[in-house]
Amino acid sequence: MIGRVSSGAITLTLASTLLLSGIWCIFFSPIGTYSRTNPQYRREISIEGLTNWTYLFSAEQGDSLEIFLHGVRINDILPPPPDLNTPQREISIRLYDPDDNVVWSETNVTGRYFNVEALKSGVYRIEVQNLSQDAIECYIGITVSWEVTYRPLEPLGQWLSLVSLPIFALGIWASGVLSKNKGKEKEGMIGKTVRKISKQRSLIFAGFLLYGLLIGVFSYWADGRMETFRMILNLPGVEISMRIYNYYLMPYWVSTLEPVGYEYIDCVDGLTGEIIGQEKVPLYSLPIEEEYDLYIPVSVLSWGLIGLGVQLALSMNKIERERGKKE
Repeated sequence: MIGRVSSGAITLTLASTLLLSGIWCIFFSPIGTYSRTNPQYRREISIEGLTNWTYLFSAEQGDSLEIFLHGVRINDILPPPPDLNTPQREISIRLYDPDDNVVWSETNVTGRYFNVEALKSGVYRIEVQNLSQDAIECYIGITVSWEVTYRPLEPLGQWLSLVSLPIFALGIWASGVLSKNKGKEKEGMIGKTVRKISKQRSLIFAGFLLYGLLIGVFSYWADGRMETFRMILNLPGVEISMRIYNYYLMPYWVSTLEPVGYEYIDCVDGLTGEIIGQEKVPLYSLPIEEEYDLYIPVSVLSWGLIGLGVQLALSMNKIERERGKKE
């Protein structure tokens, strides 16, 4: 039969394995990449005859600049007559870098798509020139994309590291490393409680800990699928994760991190339903993208603490009953 000290050593070994695995996942696991896009501007524009339309946007060195223009037409209610005097719909496009050098240009086009790499960081300028005397309308889109490096196993490493903490505490308690009740001194209430807990098998705590791990995995999987069922089974883990992410982590990251780009969102008039402008919204590369990434570690910690409290309460109750019998 495995003794309490031996089980404590095994538990500490398991906790150390989890912690080392988490550290490897966070700092030394293979690196992957994915492309992230930031639509800078997508809208229909109108350009008067023989005039220019200009737009400024920011880009970092190495970003991919994707620009497309199509649907060029004369800004008129009725189409022009099909004769030799029909006005042309040709335009000229130029892209300037932060030093005002032409990066890409083409003239006499009715629609175009091109993709260039930003060689410098700074503010770029795109200029569309109407070569005809008539006002024209067209649709233009500007998108900035870049490669983001990440470690796919980093979220796994984060919750492995967090899960190892209560297991470390269990192993230290089971091994008796911090036990000081070695003499025959008269024990007080706290000493008796510690001694009673040490003699019991920590099935309650282990059961709650295992439940926290299983329900955390289920909550992660069930996000967006079985919301009510998930909240009933894992109210502490889900609620605490939401509050930690929305009230502590998000405000801290937004106040300390620099935006990786900006997205323009159409602002709609609530009364008329018409688009009245665009709002510039910053985009951030967050260490934890969504709140459900916290479900597993928070569920293990919260349910583990609940189990520890239940076991402690039962042990205290048992000591009180034994004291009542002796009296």
